[in-house]
Amino acid sequence: EELPKGLTLMARLEDRYSDPINHGRLYSNLGDLEDEGLIETERFDGRTNAYRVTDRGRELLSRQRDSLDFALEGVDE
Repeated sequence: EELPKGLTLMARLEDRYSDPINHGRLYSNLGDLEDEGLIETERFDGRTNAYRVTDRGRELLSRQRDSLDFALEGVDE
């Protein structure tokens, strides 16, 4: 599967949230995630980047998921 590019991520986020996604803020946040070692940027062409979650990012996501599961245990639906 092809890695998602910035505009693909923006479209996915806009599908999920009602407020529009600010282009500049998205790329700033992606840069922050890369600085934290949670994603890697891969050059797609001269001006387009694609993004991949790192092992460290996957571990953080897994821990967040586990925390949510724990918080919801015993909650009647």
